[in-house]
Amino acid sequence: MKDFSARKLVLVPLGVLVFAGAAAAQTPVSPPTSWPLTITAPGSYQLTANMLAPAVSSAIVINASNVTLDLNGFVVSQGGLVTPCGPDTATGYGSTCSSSAGPSLIVGNGRNITIKNGIVTNGPASGIEINFSPTNGEVGVVFEDLRVTGNRGAGIITFGNGSRFTNVDVSYNAGDGIRASEATFNDVSVNWNDGNGIIAGGDRGQGTSITVRSNGMYGIFGAGLFDKVVAAGNRDAGLNVAGILRNIKAEFNGWNDVAGLVMDSQFSTVTIVSGCYSQVQAGTLSGAAVPMTSNTCP
Repeated sequence: MKDFSARKLVLVPLGVLVFAGAAAAQTPVSPPTSWPLTITAPGSYQLTANMLAPAVSSAIVINASNVTLDLNGFVVSQGGLVTPCGPDTATGYGSTCSSSAGPSLIVGNGRNITIKNGIVTNGPASGIEINFSPTNGEVGVVFEDLRVTGNRGAGIITFGNGSRFTNVDVSYNAGDGIRASEATFNDVSVNWNDGNGIIAGGDRGQGTSITVRSNGMYGIFGAGLFDKVVAAGNRDAGLNVAGILRNIKAEFNGWNDVAGLVMDSQFSTVTIVSGCYSQVQAGTLSGAAVPMTSNTCP
């Protein structure tokens, strides 16, 4: 058992007890007596139990920058919703839940926040929503080792640039899977969401080892550099992307529209709107792009 005897016990609003100590120490946090659990100081925090918030409240609110929240394998959820969301196999895309208005399960207002190692599910609206300003440099939000599933809104929303997603599964949500600007995606699976799989805003998104399947709109919409992507069974475009695309497999989508440099990829059908391509296989290939061997390819 950790010894907190040398630390000062601080009472913060909304019934949350926080131990103030060395920055490197992890502060254990338990379900509060008054929701939501609110973090108001920089530091590292670790859950000690599942967080089951009432229907009218978020579960966790982060009102500070430079915060690491380790879910420690626990579940953050709403106790009032008992019908889980799943894949809508009747239509072949999207989830079995409908979107609704309500608080997001985890809400953040700050920069340089990390959320990791747990499950965020069954929320009355979005699973995670983080607001931060990149005015003083792009220090976004880190999402690691998470499952964000079955929420009645988007899975994860970030407002600001430069977030990172690693080993994240975002599925069965009643909105978009992930909305992020100029973000980095590694080992990300985004499936069966009612909206888009990933909205990669800005023009400097990048990702590798991404799967987007059976989403109700686009698989990936945005711009950047994407490698090792599987986009299959999305209702609208599997990919509507401008940038550099490599090692793409896109099949059984409504369509695929891409622009830029496309290499070593396989499509059932694709329109390469502009740019150049090499080693691209497609049942149907159209558009104004030219092979890389062409003199008109820059």
